Parts: sequence; structure tokens; C-alpha cells
Amino acid sequence: MSPTPFLRWVGGKAGLLAKLAPLLPPADRARGYRQPFLGGGTPFWQVYSAVRPAILSDANPRLIDAYLAVRDHVEPLIAELQRLDPEYGEARYYEIRKAINTGAGSLVERAAMFFVINKWGFNGLWRVNPCGECNVSFGRTSSGKPPMLCDPNNLRACSRALQGVDIWCEDFAVTLMGARAGEAVYIDSPYHPVSKTADFTAYTLDGFSYRAPAQAGLFGGARTDHDRLVDALHELDRRGIVWTLSNADVPEMRAAYARWQISEAKARRSVNTDATKRGPVGEIVVRGRWADRCDDVRP
Repeated sequence: MSPTPFLRWVGGKAGLLAKLAPLLPPADRARGYRQPFLGGGTPFWQVYSAVRPAILSDANPRLIDAYLAVRDHVEPLIAELQRLDPEYGEARYYEIRKAINTGAGSLVERAAMFFVINKWGFNGLWRVNPCGECNVSFGRTSSGKPPMLCDPNNLRACSRALQGVDIWCEDFAVTLMGARAGEAVYIDSPYHPVSKTADFTAYTLDGFSYRAPAQAGLFGGARTDHDRLVDALHELDRRGIVWTLSNADVPEMRAAYARWQISEAKARRSVNTDATKRGPVGEIVVRGRWADRCDDVRP
């Protein structure tokens, strides 16, 4: 059985992979794989799962708990998920949400609680308030039936695929800093908001900033997380690293990445509370200055 993402994830790449895969460095020629902003990890599972060395990272410690538990403790995790599965319900969901915000429990227990938030919460969303506490509301399926909390066969396949993979809870800059020539690097940072009501960058307490605070000018300006990311991309170019990045197709992002190769894509999104407004949205796939090396080796 081939592994597939074991989590639902806002911005997940399952709907974009057909367009994305031809723009990624060929896995059979990659001398390593590196992915910050891990999320659901679709490119790893479906393209790079056999590539080593591999580094998967994210700044969200709850997400990293889930990956570590799948890699190192898959059978105890399956048992805990199967224990929780019959408890599905709104009241139990909020009890577990309260518990996960304390940070208590073993790695397996924390991971299982994260699965509950991911599967039982609203559309797989993970969001935190200014105190760093998850505040995602309970979700309801269209059928009214409980969602699948645990797929043992897929979790075991994912655990096998994660053997030998380094999993870090780190800022993206730390992960990108160590990239080496020959590695494939995929970057899926939180997307630039497409509207005032479609801002899903609060995955961690610090979030991911695209705009400096208004008072920053009083102190000579402030660099946003996106500014730091663009700086890191230039550094990857300088060192000859092949990278690919995805973001929303909005004017701000087209301007930010205008010096690089930009391709258009569409991916289905399902976060809007109004189901009639869910559907394909524009995305861009950006490739660094060494991307032509990948094209030269494609059959």
C-alpha cells in the first residue's frame, strides 16, 4: 500500500499535484528532499517518500507530534485512536480541545488529540488564538456520520515511509539554511490572504506575517516572515539549490516572485463556511533560477 496524507490540511496539495508534479525536481535524481511548512505533506508521500536523506519540518509542535508518533509509535497511536473513535461527539470534541491546549500527555496521547481536532473539527482547520490555544470549532459531516479517525493500514504505510526521515519542529529558515546542492526543496508557506475574510496564517502562536505592523515605521521598519522567506530563496539560488514554491495567485505574490519562473494552477479549497463558495481557486507555482536543470533531465 502506498502512503497517502493521514491528515486533512487547509492548503493541502492533493488537488494541485497533477499540475505540481511536473514542475518538481525528478525524485530519481534528487540527492535528498527538504520540506518546511510540512502540513499534510502530499509531495513527500506521493513523490519523494523514497528519497533520502529527507527532512520534514514545521513550526507547529502539535503537527510535529503527530508525525513523530506515526514514525516511531504507530501501533500505540492506532490503539489510542481506536479507543477514542467511539467517543465522537461535540461535547467530547471540546473536552479534547481543552486537553490539547494544556500540552499534557505522552507523545502518543498528544498526537491522538491532534488527530481528533483535525478529523472532528471544522474542515481540518488548525488555528490558534493570541494565547497559542487551538480555537477551531466542532465540525459536522454532510452525511451526519462520524468521520474516519483512524485508517490503520495507511498509518502503517506512512510509518514505513517515514523511517529514516528527520522530522523537525523548526522555523523555515533553519530548515532551508542547511539545504545542499542536489536536494529537492519544496516550500508551501501559509498563503497570502485572498480576501480580508480568507486569512489562514495563524497555524502557530507567531503565525506567518505578510504585512509589517503599522507602528513598525517608528522603529525604522520591520521585516515580515515573507520578507525572510524571499531572502532565503535568494540564498538558495546563490548556492545552486533547486526549489519550488506554491502560493495564492494574487497580485502581491506575482509581484514578489516576478523575477522567477511562475506557472498557474487551480486547486479546490473547502474552508469557506458557505459550501456554495467552495471550489477551484487560483494558485501559482514558482521555481528558482536553477529549475531549468530539472527540465534538462526530464525524459
